[in-house]
Amino acid sequence: MFKSGGARILEVTLVMIEGSEKLGAIQIGYDISSLSASVKRRNAILVLLSATAVAIAAMIAIIIAGRISRPVAHLSQVALQVGAGDLDARAEVDSGGDEMRLLGAAFNNMVAGLRERNLVKDTFSRYVTKQVADEILRDPAKISLGGVKREATILFSDIRGFTAFAERHKPEDVIARLNEYLSAMVDVIFKYEGTLDKFIGDAIMAVYGSPIARDDDPLRAAMTALEMKERLQILNDKWAAEGREPLKIGIGINTGEVIAGNIGDIRRMEYTVIGDNVNLASRIEGLTKTFDCPIIISGSVYERIKDRVVAVKLESTFVKGKTLAVEIYELRGLA
Repeated sequence: MFKSGGARILEVTLVMIEGSEKLGAIQIGYDISSLSASVKRRNAILVLLSATAVAIAAMIAIIIAGRISRPVAHLSQVALQVGAGDLDARAEVDSGGDEMRLLGAAFNNMVAGLRERNLVKDTFSRYVTKQVADEILRDPAKISLGGVKREATILFSDIRGFTAFAERHKPEDVIARLNEYLSAMVDVIFKYEGTLDKFIGDAIMAVYGSPIARDDDPLRAAMTALEMKERLQILNDKWAAEGREPLKIGIGINTGEVIAGNIGDIRRMEYTVIGDNVNLASRIEGLTKTFDCPIIISGSVYERIKDRVVAVKLESTFVKGKTLAVEIYELRGLA
């Protein structure tokens, strides 16, 4: 290869030989400048195509990253809301592919589980012992928040003559005395794993068998009533030493089928039991005034615990809402 007049020439020589005699030679020269230009053009095209491919790949990567990062950022924001206590927050994932949508659905299911657990906790933590609340949380299937028929034992207690008592004392003294009394009674209810259903003024309603049922619920209720009587005596002795008048209570207990579930409005829900047997327990509590005895149980309770308690049959009586006389017993102690 040599240069000729500034051009780059590629020279090829072909020698023609016949036998041992050299006949001549053919010499061919080719200007490779045009070839170099063609190669350069091809190289430039290849570089341009490569750059274009890289740019397209980068754009695709940005688009894919955006489709993934947006739902991830949204999930992060919703997670912060949930962490702040907003269990109504919900992830709306409609991009990022099937995997991101599945992740969004799983997140919403998790929040729904937290919301249900929180509902159970809020609903029952005020009404039952910590052990019962933990049992419910471990297995929420044991309860029905919608409403279910079940057998339960209902205990009603009431302070005798409390209205007159309140009229004779200063409001702050009445509240202080009532709180001291109710605190002691709730301790007893929780001791026997009853559910504190509600306070009705100075009255207490407790339930055994809902939300958690046990074979000896009627006996637990009876033991609660007897110990409530004993605890009140301790309080009365204390109050007497302080120069304050004593209190007197009546307790009625009944066992039967009830409807248990959440009742009320979304702004104020409470887990309770309703039904004829709840009303009967309240009526039996009222009979403690008529028969002047502190604890009365129904025949249905007596039949379930008669081998474990000392009870005296009282005169069968009619109560409001019943067409037949109700068998009742005065509960005096454990056998």
